Amino acid sequence: MLDAEAASSAEAWAQEEFGHADLGDKRRTRRLTRMAAQAVQCPSGKVS
Repeated sequence: MLDAEAASSAEAWAQEEFGHADLGDKRRTRRLTRMAAQAVQCPSGKVS
């Protein structure tokens, strides 16, 4: 499990990379950034 600093770093990275995506709804963009941050924190996991 990652510490709080690493989790915050993953969230910051995801926001920088995907935060400006135009997916038609702000909720979709928030979900994309959460999914990306989680994928960075657990890279061997699955994305469904």
